[in-house]
Amino acid sequence: MIMTPHKSFISYFKKFLFKHKVLFASLCLFFFSHIGLTLYIPQLFQKFIDGVSGGLGTKSILVIALFYLGFVFFVEVLNTFRNFFMQKLSWSLTKALRSDMLKNLLQLDMTFYHNNPVGELVECVEGDILILSNNISTFVLDIISNIIILLGILIIVFFNSVLLGCIFVLCSVISIIMMLRQSKKDTSSLETVRKNMAEVNALVTETITGREELHSLNAKGKILANSDSLHDTSFKNEKKFYRLFTFTMMLNQAITFIEKSCLVVLLFYLLKDAKLSLGQTFMLYNYFVLLEWPLEMLAQNATTFQGLGARINRVFKLYIEKPHISFGNKTLDDKTYSVEFKNVSFAYDERDLILDNLSFKINAGDHCALQGRTGSGKSTLVKLLLKLYEPQSGEILLNGVPLNEFSQKSLAENIGYVSQSIVLFYASIRDNIRMFDQSISDEQIKEALKKSGMYEKIMALPGGLDYICEDGAANFSGGETQLLACARLFLKQSKIIILDESTAKLDNTEQEKIQLAFNELIENKTAIIIAHRTETLEKTNVKFLLENGKLSQGEKAILSEGGANETN
Repeated sequence: MIMTPHKSFISYFKKFLFKHKVLFASLCLFFFSHIGLTLYIPQLFQKFIDGVSGGLGTKSILVIALFYLGFVFFVEVLNTFRNFFMQKLSWSLTKALRSDMLKNLLQLDMTFYHNNPVGELVECVEGDILILSNNISTFVLDIISNIIILLGILIIVFFNSVLLGCIFVLCSVISIIMMLRQSKKDTSSLETVRKNMAEVNALVTETITGREELHSLNAKGKILANSDSLHDTSFKNEKKFYRLFTFTMMLNQAITFIEKSCLVVLLFYLLKDAKLSLGQTFMLYNYFVLLEWPLEMLAQNATTFQGLGARINRVFKLYIEKPHISFGNKTLDDKTYSVEFKNVSFAYDERDLILDNLSFKINAGDHCALQGRTGSGKSTLVKLLLKLYEPQSGEILLNGVPLNEFSQKSLAENIGYVSQSIVLFYASIRDNIRMFDQSISDEQIKEALKKSGMYEKIMALPGGLDYICEDGAANFSGGETQLLACARLFLKQSKIIILDESTAKLDNTEQEKIQLAFNELIENKTAIIIAHRTETLEKTNVKFLLENGKLSQGEKAILSEGGANETN
């Protein structure tokens, strides 16, 4: 059975409510108790008015008044508890959805991220999930409670006066139709505003991420102009939405005023003709005022439903997104592995081949220097070996076993990669080195830092291992971040090591540290080094040259001419 976003949402929400059944049951208890008392209070008010006008004893009137005030107070208490449990359920749903969404996003391959802007993903995970959680957790209860209140009021009114009951039904139908017609326009306008917000978020995210490139290219002016244009468009659409929203509110108030005026006139004549008591007159007017709330909320629920429907579709479309890369269940054992590419072809757009029928083999324990000009396919080859992408044809083998037959966990643990662009998370050095694995001790981390040559540097920082990387890798040089990445791999004990040498100019001390760390890291392991320095070639026993996605083998070597490694 094909799982659609809406079916997936229903299934997810059922499981969520079952998991939080005590919290949900508590919410229902306060919710429906609040409804019952809300419907009963106007009848107490009727008894009080009729008692005063009918000559009821002072003691009896005082008892009714105290009951009335007590119930009014208790309704507010119930409302407070109801809102508390609503908010708690919303927080729980927000936390669960974001956690599950991030878990799924981390499993997706790079093709997905190639086709989806980061800003839109952030807007979905942050904005859409927050709004969805804040509304959907009580959406069903809101609809049920408003329908119960509406039907309860109509039944009570019909019981007192059939004529007024018919008028109440007519007013309800007119109000709902008018509100629904206007809400469709509001929803369409709101969706446009949301789309503009996603575009603005995408621009802001990409601007912050690429701030160094923007500064070096002197492109800040163009980015600001683009930002101004997007904000102007967003502001115009927001003004349009708020104009429609204001018109809707004024229309609702106008309809309510007309209906109230007609009701007051009718109640006056019914009271004058003695068809209603004074208490009934006040009670029916109170019920009409009370009727405004469920009518307005039902129309708002219809608008909310349309908006939530769009958000459910966006959120759970991501939630049910599956990776297009297949894995098996085999694990890599303790031995060293050979790496073989057999007739591998790959293109990002399925047209322009980056790797063209590429075949080579690196024997177990060999150290291979991989070279080529920018755009030759070096980084693409690494991404395929890391299984971030799937080749269009051919296969990659480890000790003769296809890569697809190994589990994702086993490959992640046993293929280590030191890139030029190292990510340091907003976390302590400790968690950045052990990658949040609580089973790794401080002693193991310190030993890894010593092997990588970063122990003294880290221990000199305020707090040592507790130092928080607030600005990512900004406080470390390019060479130092590579050494920290080496420390990560010393902890992993990977069987296959991939190293992308930094193209940045490093001082002799830093270069020596990196070389020592690299040498220890790849000892007795299969290694692929994207080489940018002549001295690296001397320490490898296999040399490959990539040219236009094809391979040349031997001593011939072309080092990148001072350029950074390509992104292809």
